[in-house]
Amino acid sequence: MVKNKRKDKGVHFKTIREELILVKNLGIQLTTKYTTGLKTVFIPFEQIRRIFINEVIYRSRVIYVLSLLTKDTDVTEKLVPLFFNTLPRIDCLKVIYKKFKSP
Repeated sequence: MVKNKRKDKGVHFKTIREELILVKNLGIQLTTKYTTGLKTVFIPFEQIRRIFINEVIYRSRVIYVLSLLTKDTDVTEKLVPLFFNTLPRIDCLKVIYKKFKSP
């Protein structure tokens, strides 16, 4: 669980918390809690092609984002950034990455 550090101007979509639950042999559940409610997404492992830590230039600074490359069909690939609203530090992202990669 990572708490929000960003100062969002819109109170309706302010992120309070982001969670990632790794369900062994099944997939990943992503939950984002906003001031107005919850958004939950489940991604099965069959759709996840790659996980990586991406270096991004955001608002004139370099940040690190844990990202998934998913594939729904043979043609459609999608980049899914994790914890983009809370922006945890690189050492926290490395711990999550290692847990994901371990058998």
